[in-house]
Amino acid sequence: AISATVSGTVAFPNRPQYILYAFKGQRMVVEISSPGNAANFSILGVSDGYPLKRFENDDRIWKGDLITTQDYIIQVAVASGSANYSLTVTIVWP
Repeated sequence: AISATVSGTVAFPNRPQYILYAFKGQRMVVEISSPGNAANFSILGVSDGYPLKRFENDDRIWKGDLITTQDYIIQVAVASGSANYSLTVTIVWP
């Protein structure tokens, strides 16, 4: 398994983003924590443009098996104000 955690502060309307490369068939788990669950994240495949998770999805954890080998962009956002956050991404072969 490969895992990384980043911490930061996000302020509306900014959206910090992180890019990672993963392989088809790997399982990705993304989790965010912030005071009051203020911060949320989205995941988008760069090559295919397919959104794995949108901001409208209020879940703070996303798990899924990747269907394409490509770069993935994870963006962090808040609806208003600012928030500290901790974002953890884990990638494993199922």
